[in-house]
Amino acid sequence: QAAVDAGTFTSGYEHFVLYGAAEGRASGGSETPSTGGTFSLTAGVDQADTTGSFKNGGLIESDFAFGSADDVVTASAGTLNNTDVLADGSSNDMDTLNATMTGGAVVTTSLTNIENINLNVLTAGSGLSFASVAGTNNVSVTGSANASLTNITSATAPNIELNSYNSTATISLTTLAGTAAAGTAEALTLSLNGTGALAAVDLDSANAGSEVLETLNLESAGGTANTISLTSTGTLNNAIGGIDKHVVTGDTDLTIRAAAGLVNNEEIDASGLEGELTLNADFNGAAGLNATNFTGVSSYVARDSVAGGDGVNLFNIANDSTVTFADDFGAASTITVAGAAAGDSDSVSLVLDNDAATAADVDLTGLTIHNVENISIESTGAPTTGAAGDQQNSTGAISADSVESLTITGDSDFSGSLVVLAAEAGDITVNASAATGDVTFDASTVANTATGTRAVEITGGTGDDVFTSAAAAVATTLAGGDGDDTFIVAAGDVNDNITDFVNGDVISVTAAAANQAAFFNGFDSAVINNAGQATIEAAATVSAAAVAAATAAAGFGTAANEALAFSYQGNQYVFINDAADATVDGTDAIVQVTGLSDSSTFDAGTFLI
Repeated sequence: QAAVDAGTFTSGYEHFVLYGAAEGRASGGSETPSTGGTFSLTAGVDQADTTGSFKNGGLIESDFAFGSADDVVTASAGTLNNTDVLADGSSNDMDTLNATMTGGAVVTTSLTNIENINLNVLTAGSGLSFASVAGTNNVSVTGSANASLTNITSATAPNIELNSYNSTATISLTTLAGTAAAGTAEALTLSLNGTGALAAVDLDSANAGSEVLETLNLESAGGTANTISLTSTGTLNNAIGGIDKHVVTGDTDLTIRAAAGLVNNEEIDASGLEGELTLNADFNGAAGLNATNFTGVSSYVARDSVAGGDGVNLFNIANDSTVTFADDFGAASTITVAGAAAGDSDSVSLVLDNDAATAADVDLTGLTIHNVENISIESTGAPTTGAAGDQQNSTGAISADSVESLTITGDSDFSGSLVVLAAEAGDITVNASAATGDVTFDASTVANTATGTRAVEITGGTGDDVFTSAAAAVATTLAGGDGDDTFIVAAGDVNDNITDFVNGDVISVTAAAANQAAFFNGFDSAVINNAGQATIEAAATVSAAAVAAATAAAGFGTAANEALAFSYQGNQYVFINDAADATVDGTDAIVQVTGLSDSSTFDAGTFLI
């Protein structure tokens, strides 16, 4: 027993801590044990345990032995082999194996109580079988090539960390006996750190039959957002097998990429994630994705990996979620919000942004959104040049049975239309004032409600917008904003209002209009005199006022395709008349216009029939 004579020490020592070489963490003390030894593997047979070691089949002497300290084993390229045996008798230390994998094959090294395994995979197919591995707590995978981890027993599976890893890791599990009806609580934990580009994980079971991994734990850490792609090429990817529950924790944003069918109707619990969870789902061939059992998922990305007639059927997402369409979808799509009901204030945000390497637009073949009052659409990513039809994002017809507010933003051109059930009451606002791309929006199928009238207001942004007003009986207010805008009003319409009409804008009756209407009165030779104006003011309706104006303007109605400006009860109107008459019929239109004056001048084509 050693003794310490403190009388030989100089002044200044007040505290002393004494411990033996065999003591340390296992004894409960906070002191750090002495540094362990190091053992470098060779291309031959290497073995080490607590009694000693040898290298290269005994041809190289070694005095290394595993102890209670933290030992380190280093395996350079090609030196971790099937015949190597590393066995530490202690599970209370933190031994580490650092191995560079270049062989292109899975090795079956025997490892006992090597608590940390760090694999740097540089050649595709390289990896480690865990058939003869016991007592390992953590496995870290780095490198630039596809890795393979096989024969992992779920009951004793280590934590697997993908650390700055952007390739595919195939993880094959054994002893999965669970089924959808009777699980046995198998679990696997993946920790993600620095997988911003893409870490792909193919989960599979080595056993035949339909099996279930009950819980997949995903921990997202690090300074940048992580992305993981989950696939299953075997028994975990069928109607009976699968992953029952995904538990997501950590403090960093995470994106999970998966086929919609792999997570459909499963449970995702991200309530413990401090960052944001995005589910990037491939709807290729998928009947749909039911998010009823999702918690903490607020963002979705919809993809179609093989172009075709697929649609996005996304059901029971959380209120105020964001859905990004990253591909074209050739079939109609449907989105529902969990718990949404008519009369609530539910919201959905849509983003149109193709994720193709070369900028391309996103085209949807119609979209139905049930019981959602507030819808926003961001149009971005589309090219500004290219073939016709490949320059703007499009939703097709949006069937929104409860919409009250539709907001359009973004820097890419956008085209869409709105279908609202007549049974739904309420006014509708379409606000594209923050859009910098050209917006084409058609509300012509929006009719009055089943029990009364409704009002529709459409506002444009800085682009050259094209707005089609609601049905003739619906009072529609149109504001183009900046740009040269086109306002298409319904034939027979007499109650629309254009609030910011300027030179360069166009009023058209029906989208197929092609004839310019000669502009009359105040801007040409015919002037309505005071007596004629008095007759106009005495009219009972705006239609009667238009007839009075047509009569008062000498020469109007003698030719087809004429436009007449007149004032009525303090407001300005344009009467667009398609025939050589002075009557208002179902092929004409009367539009209230703000911005006209006696000094206004207009370019050719301003008024169209």
